[in-house]
Amino acid sequence: MPKFFDNTTTKQNDSNKVGKSENRHERGETSIVKPSKKQKTSLLKTPYPDSVVFFGILMNTNISLKPEFKLERKAMRLLELYQLHNEYIGAARQEDYLVELTSPFAFKNRKDELLDGEYNFVLTCEKVPKLLCDQTLHHSYLANGKKVLATGTLEFKEGTLVGITNNSGHYRPLNTDIFPIIKALYIASGKTLIKYTSFCTEKPLVYPVDELIKAQDFSSVQPLQFNEIIDIHYGQRITLSGYDQLPNQEIINPPRRFGKTLNKELVNKYKKILSLFDSSINKTEFLNLEERQLLLANIK
Repeated sequence: MPKFFDNTTTKQNDSNKVGKSENRHERGETSIVKPSKKQKTSLLKTPYPDSVVFFGILMNTNISLKPEFKLERKAMRLLELYQLHNEYIGAARQEDYLVELTSPFAFKNRKDELLDGEYNFVLTCEKVPKLLCDQTLHHSYLANGKKVLATGTLEFKEGTLVGITNNSGHYRPLNTDIFPIIKALYIASGKTLIKYTSFCTEKPLVYPVDELIKAQDFSSVQPLQFNEIIDIHYGQRITLSGYDQLPNQEIINPPRRFGKTLNKELVNKYKKILSLFDSSINKTEFLNLEERQLLLANIK
């Protein structure tokens, strides 16, 4: 990563600027030097593989952040560029959210704890993709604002993967986008993954994974009807008769993220970040520690 902190004096055409810079260094103040055009380009460019194999399944769909969230990414990239705190999780910090698969088919976090409950997840778009999970972080934060191979939520029961959704507002993957990861995680889970919930429609639709993994394309599989459930032991579709009683018949879905956009508060925050950088950093070559802290306080 380019180094933006510099304790040496930068040559200036204006002698007054030189003197001011030297005085700051003599006082031991930390300065931030504006990144060069080359540094900006190297930081922002990201090469993506054309295709990746994950648990034997070809993953060739790169899913981009939706246009209405580009403001968020631009603000986070500016903060990253000047080494200021931002919400996006870079490559080093992503290791803290890495999911580890241990035998026999138990999903754990980096603290060696079994995953339990619902988690936001992303599969990073890299030659060696990383499965990242967290119960609160936005998908864009986990993915560092970059393209992903898959995203949504995963449901675990004491380390066992049982459900998957495409419930992501930042990326909104289509059913066809999520199709490969369903097959890959079915294999990774030891065939315990039994349910896929699609948020592509206003009312979420549920599909048996048992049928999806046998299908050549997603459209050939029909969602569950009102009188159908998934057998929790075998993962198969069951049609209820008039005499069958379904416990907890009403399906409670997680809060819908699909189709959501940035709220007004966040839009204003990100616009404020961009305006602060335009009016402060881009017109000032050096920021001392006090000025840096003031800038951070202004964008919270």
